[in-house]
Amino acid sequence: LRSHARKRCGEPTVVGGLARFTLACCALDAPAARAVPLDRAALDAIGAAHLPASVFGEPLEGVLGKELARSSPPLGDLAQLLQEPSVPRILAMLCHAVLDNDGMETEGVFRLAGDQGDVQEMVEELSGGDYSRLERACDPLVAADVLKIWIRGVSPPLIPLDSYERCLAAADSGDLEEVSAILGTLTPAAFACVGYLASFLNQMATAADRTRMTESNLALVIAPNLLREPSGDAVAMLQHADQEASFVSLVMARFERDS
Repeated sequence: LRSHARKRCGEPTVVGGLARFTLACCALDAPAARAVPLDRAALDAIGAAHLPASVFGEPLEGVLGKELARSSPPLGDLAQLLQEPSVPRILAMLCHAVLDNDGMETEGVFRLAGDQGDVQEMVEELSGGDYSRLERACDPLVAADVLKIWIRGVSPPLIPLDSYERCLAAADSGDLEEVSAILGTLTPAAFACVGYLASFLNQMATAADRTRMTESNLALVIAPNLLREPSGDAVAMLQHADQEASFVSLVMARFERDS
């Protein structure tokens, strides 16, 4: 059983997820613990271990699982990874790609669009989980666009849809404690991603004299990717744009305070 599971654990299918779950069970030391019933919790664990075909437009758990399966050694503990403060490599590497390619010297970074052909090409190259493209030089505007695409595509979103109205209320009140309370409802993995992104944006804001992208400018362009108006109504999205930006500014301030 172990040998067969090892052969199938790298597959981006439910079978691959079951194989990884089986290997995790086989690795348990206690003999009695090896007989793991396929109850609802076990089935949920198998579902979480399913590898998506792409790292874009997928659940955060799927992205982390795909990266874990590509790592060396190929098998890790996804359940532990989801509970510990960890961010997907694609998030960290895209942020570094912006920084390493003079993003802090590029006027309008995150506001100005990169070449859309290059953006699409980078998305396609990164989609399968091979991030070697980010180790080479690139246009920081392209990397910034791909970063926004990745954030916007996480499904369900990093900040849940049912927290949207609460986020707007916190933006109106400017209450940092309420912002912290909202962030406290996120999964550990989502919280780590939001914190990493906020810290990165705070770093980018220190170069506002060169990029012309102040903290409020950055919040304005990132907000539509991080927050999603539940109805999807374009008019409502436009009406709430300033509140969304204010909330992202508060998130940045919250993590700057703790840095």
